[in-house]
Amino acid sequence: MQDIVCEQCGGVDFYKEAGFYFCSGCQIQSQEVQEYVYDEYTPETRLKTKKIQSDKTAKTENKITSWECYNYILLGLTNELINLGANKKLKAVVRLLWMRYLEKLQVFKLGRDELPKLQAVCSNMDAEIVYGKLAKKKRKRNKSSSSELDVTSLDSTSLKHERVKRKRALAKAQYEEFSKKSQETPSLHNETLTSLQTGSEKSSKNAVPIKYNIYATKELRKIKSSQYHWRKHRRDFERNLKCHKLSYRKISGKYRASPYILSINKLYAILYLGLLITKSKVQLSDILRFIKEGHLSFNYYSHFFPEDFVDKTLNFRNFKKNTMFVNAPFRTIAAEMSVLLQIDFYISCPNLIELCERYCGELNLPREICDCAKNIITRADIKMSFRKRNGKIPNYEGRVLSVILFVLKLLFGLDDVTEFHLANYSNILNNSEAVRPKMFNIIDWLKYIEYRDLVMNNQHFPTSFHDENNFNNVNLALSALGRKDYSASAKPNSTSDNYKQLFEKLKNYLDVPDFIEFPVTFTPFLDYAKQLPKSDYLEILSRDFSSDSLAHVLKPIKFLQLVNEPEVVNGGANEDWVVEKLTCFKEEQHREKLNRRKLVTVKLSFDTKVKPTKETLCEDATKLKTHFQEANERHFKRNLRQLNYKNYLVVDYDLKQIEADLESSADSYPRHYNPYERFWMRSRIGIEDMSHEQCRDFVKKFPYNFRLVFKECRRIAEQNDQEFLVEYNFTELYLIHMANFGKKKQTIIKNKLIAHYLDKNVSLW
Repeated sequence: MQDIVCEQCGGVDFYKEAGFYFCSGCQIQSQEVQEYVYDEYTPETRLKTKKIQSDKTAKTENKITSWECYNYILLGLTNELINLGANKKLKAVVRLLWMRYLEKLQVFKLGRDELPKLQAVCSNMDAEIVYGKLAKKKRKRNKSSSSELDVTSLDSTSLKHERVKRKRALAKAQYEEFSKKSQETPSLHNETLTSLQTGSEKSSKNAVPIKYNIYATKELRKIKSSQYHWRKHRRDFERNLKCHKLSYRKISGKYRASPYILSINKLYAILYLGLLITKSKVQLSDILRFIKEGHLSFNYYSHFFPEDFVDKTLNFRNFKKNTMFVNAPFRTIAAEMSVLLQIDFYISCPNLIELCERYCGELNLPREICDCAKNIITRADIKMSFRKRNGKIPNYEGRVLSVILFVLKLLFGLDDVTEFHLANYSNILNNSEAVRPKMFNIIDWLKYIEYRDLVMNNQHFPTSFHDENNFNNVNLALSALGRKDYSASAKPNSTSDNYKQLFEKLKNYLDVPDFIEFPVTFTPFLDYAKQLPKSDYLEILSRDFSSDSLAHVLKPIKFLQLVNEPEVVNGGANEDWVVEKLTCFKEEQHREKLNRRKLVTVKLSFDTKVKPTKETLCEDATKLKTHFQEANERHFKRNLRQLNYKNYLVVDYDLKQIEADLESSADSYPRHYNPYERFWMRSRIGIEDMSHEQCRDFVKKFPYNFRLVFKECRRIAEQNDQEFLVEYNFTELYLIHMANFGKKKQTIIKNKLIAHYLDKNVSLW
């Protein structure tokens, strides 16, 4: 550095501070020399880069629509049902029903090449595949660490400013270039806005607007009232509009429960309609039972698709936990489907006689009880024809089982007292070796039913798992899970690994029983009991009641003479019965509301009729119990004459040998009861309007033995208490008040409530 001389004092000694030089003598800054620090900026080389995006068209081509998915599922379910015993014609009928259903939903139209029309909800993937509308995807957010946000410097700030300057300069240069071209070629001013749009905007603008079927259009216009706004949603391919988000919560409940939305339960409804049309022996109760036992697929359908299909490309919720459909609502869906497909006139009642034989075999009842039930079904002229106005497919299984329960109650009382006397009567006769076949013992049969249910709850995993009361058989669950076959392609995760370790520990500590393979059958408990080793269970489990006789009950005159001619009582042995007025559940609720109101005394100038109070009803009930025998003496004598007339039919027993065997017996039978002469009932109108808890409390008021048989019939029908009780209540009232079993004219129903109820539901018979 050259020598510097101070202009003020002439000094040559300087010192440097912050880039400036100061004289050591006079402390004046030199204006000749300064020190500068230059930051050399090396600009980044800008290269043209091309962002490679995944080929969305290829992904879309690999996906299939919901109709194709459901087509695979329906085909697989049909094949499973045929393997389980359905008619082989089912496949052809289901194919026709499926094609007609898709045509009704306007997925296709015969003779026209049109794009499929969509439903109101659950159609995003179909819209993407058919119309090119993008399905809404969740925005991915990258996690940013706090350290990256904290590390800031002046260098990074200057780099940002420099980039902004370059962008502005580039935009200015492009604008100047565009303005020069526009002056040279004035034809550019004739360009439209469409020509200036990007490629993606052009493709969206030229795409076909989304079309909904007539049912979805009617529903969506309730939500999007404006026609202009409706068009905007139809052209919203990028899903930018957020004003109306379509979901199950937004649409009406009527549309949600209608057959216009394609879902899994509609496929099972089509299968059920196909079974009814082909008159297959597989009933709705069998479908529900096959699902519970794992023979018919439900909630898992991946095995119906080709191997090259991946779950991510399937357009349905494969592993969604669908709730098991209930009997009565499912029959409503099936009825609505039949009306939509216009096939209601093809649905006919199945063979109720065959159903009666099958259910009596499952209950292990004597053949004579089955004959009595078949006689009632035939002579009562049960038609159960399906009509549109009924709104439900008739409850065929419930009707047949209700008749069987009615016969048992008619013959044995099922009032917790009478059946014990009749069981003692049969035991006395069975002491004779000449009584072959043995007389039916109702108490032994009730013990058999109760013990069989207990055994199946402990040995059959699906029965134990779906038990409403409790499920605490861990050993049985581990045994069933150990036999389950899992897919080889299933990928384990942390949750499955944890469960696996837990099951292995439980397996070491618990005594897991050997798994018993139960066959597929239409009489499950009867055949399952035969698979169990007889040495491990009581002897009653292997007893066969089908060959027992009911001669001692149906034709008792000769047999009563052999047991010291006991007193015959026309009625049941249980005298703890009361007379109650038949009520309607809706009327009771209305009456409770009226009772909560405040009453005001008003003077009336005319006479009023006083309704009977509880006290008058109790007096009438006491008179009825006291004079019941006298009032019905004529009917009892008529029934006795009919019994005497049928005595000649008793030819299969050696009566002399039976009398000789019974003379040495010390057993006494002082009274014989005919429970059918005084038939007890606990009925109510409007059971379907009750809640499940109210219905459960109502069933608990029945005698124990009646409830035992009631629950067994309900299990066979795969119905809950309320569904089966509604059917039994209607069957019992109709058989008592309206059924005509001969040339006798129909009786006049005095109770107006019963008459109105039966007239309203007579079409269901």
